Amino acid sequence: MVGADHYSGWSIELSEGFMQQRTRMVLTLGLIGLATAVATFTAMAVAFPPQSLLVHPGGPHESLCFVSSSLNSPTNATLTLLNCGYPYTTTLIAYYVHYGQDVYSNANWAGPSIPMNTQASFNILIDGQAFTFHPGNSYSITIISARHNQFGITLVT
Repeated sequence: MVGADHYSGWSIELSEGFMQQRTRMVLTLGLIGLATAVATFTAMAVAFPPQSLLVHPGGPHESLCFVSSSLNSPTNATLTLLNCGYPYTTTLIAYYVHYGQDVYSNANWAGPSIPMNTQASFNILIDGQAFTFHPGNSYSITIISARHNQFGITLVT
């Protein structure tokens, strides 16, 4: 036969139909491999979110993320924060509450220690002499960590 390979009595025609079938098979296997890789990386992103990577973008740093707040009384508000930094437990040591030009400071506060990826709720107490918490007002709160990082939060009561 002309245009055929002969091997042990078997022949395979190198026809255009055979080449198209082989091309389809290679493309199909390539797409299956690509879909498998995408599914694997997606599953890894869910199982190991970016904040749990060993190499954190920007390097290790403390970070607190606001979760919620509630007003308990004119001198007491509760904040809930998430330690969204890596890889540290963040210990809070001081806070400053600003309302207009007035500031209440608690520079010797024994605040909570918040492990990475954990939420903590704690009370912000003021003495009520310079100002008090009133529904509808905004208060700027600066929280200081044991590593002397400052975190700014706006409390809207």
